[in-house]
Amino acid sequence: SLRGVGACDWEWNRESKEPAGLAVATATNQYYLPVRGSDYIQETNLRPPWTVALSEYRDTQPVLHNARADIGTQFAGNALILCGRAIDDTMVMAYLCGEADLRLKHLTKKYLGRTPVEYPGEIEDIPVAQAARYAASGDARNTWDLRNKLIPELVKRNQLSVYEDIERPLIPVIT
Repeated sequence: SLRGVGACDWEWNRESKEPAGLAVATATNQYYLPVRGSDYIQETNLRPPWTVALSEYRDTQPVLHNARADIGTQFAGNALILCGRAIDDTMVMAYLCGEADLRLKHLTKKYLGRTPVEYPGEIEDIPVAQAARYAASGDARNTWDLRNKLIPELVKRNQLSVYEDIERPLIPVIT
């Protein structure tokens, strides 16, 4: 279930934008829901369940890094229906903290002191177990932990209200 607050990171093919899987991290757990991998292909034409999760679960507060990209490529339907929802974006948070380099891997090194995991080529070309390690314990975990580092930074810079009242509500509109 995607209920509560959790960092979400959609993995998709860079060319086709077809989903490869979804990584989710919460305060205590990480999950990876595969769609494609070198050793796995979901045999269904149904929309993956997470593409409707944001509109159906009213008590879900997702945290993403570059929400515009993830929602813009993987959300089913018009992102404007998400207006009024609390969707955190660590890229926007980092921008308000004065960061010039907004890439997740750079911010992970700087704020979390971690060297992010890399993978060659498309994520769907590697086995699901390797994709899960990369996506869930990598990007989703780092996004979650980065959010928790950036909120105090926003407070320190007197930017939290700018983020909460101006920037965060614009995320669905920008998407």
